[in-house]
Amino acid sequence: MCNALEELVNEGFQKGRQEGVQEGIQKGIQEIVRTCKRLNLDEKSTVNNVMQEFHVSEEEATASANVRNARTGFIRTT
Repeated sequence: MCNALEELVNEGFQKGRQEGVQEGIQKGIQEIVRTCKRLNLDEKSTVNNVMQEFHVSEEEATASANVRNARTGFIRTT
């Protein structure tokens, strides 16, 4: 019974840790997009910055930047 309880605790810990990592990545992306906006960089440059910093595909970076566009007022140049 102790092993079963220990497994449950470990599973909960791992799930919480993964969620925390994902939340941290999303906050980091938000900050990159916000900084790029302040520097008046276009969307392509912003996407490239997200791709470099977080090692994500162009599709993932574009989707992340697009989700934040509504919040930041980022202007598309394409």
